Amino acid sequence: MGIPSDFDLIRQLQAGDTRAFEALFDRHYPAIYGYLRVSLSTREDAEDILQRVFEKVYKATPRFEIRPGKAFLAWLFTIAKNEVMIERRSQAPLPTDDLEALAEVAEDSAPPASAWGVEDPQLRALLDRLPLAQRQVLFLRFECELSTNQIAELLERTEPGVRQLQARALAFLEPRCRALGWNPQGNVARQQMIRHRELAPVVAARRLALSYAAVN
Repeated sequence: MGIPSDFDLIRQLQAGDTRAFEALFDRHYPAIYGYLRVSLSTREDAEDILQRVFEKVYKATPRFEIRPGKAFLAWLFTIAKNEVMIERRSQAPLPTDDLEALAEVAEDSAPPASAWGVEDPQLRALLDRLPLAQRQVLFLRFECELSTNQIAELLERTEPGVRQLQARALAFLEPRCRALGWNPQGNVARQQMIRHRELAPVVAARRLALSYAAVN
């Protein structure tokens, strides 16, 4: 028997088989968690929002309409993107004259380096310096292997806008990668961005609790 598709698992969940939910979670948490990590300031925020996303997914899946051209992963990303926007809006702005507090926020504003599935810590540090929109585009393009069209739809941007964000990010990374001594043929940054994801310990510990919370 082959590996069930997302739609197969959704049908099973809609028929009352709650084990299908855990299978969907295991299949898609790396992409969603990684997207949250590059979009939010801390690991804790990403883990909290991951739980919130999949709780909403579980509650909404019975109403999910299975039809050609409607990708389940795109739906997941839409929920995650909305939760990121809510979380970022909820963070209270600091008074501009509180320089010490502003410095602390700036120090903690970049996502943890392990959000990126790349081997070299120097490249991870460079990726963390990119603006949010560029980080999101690179993650979705190289880590999640989404098309330009899919990214544009998810981020509510035009395809030329997505290509421009990707080009700007790679233009920033390329000379810095070469300065670090990487000089193979082709785009260095592109070659370095390999897919490699690990389940965060806290996420692993929460997985069973998340399943129970969603079911109950």
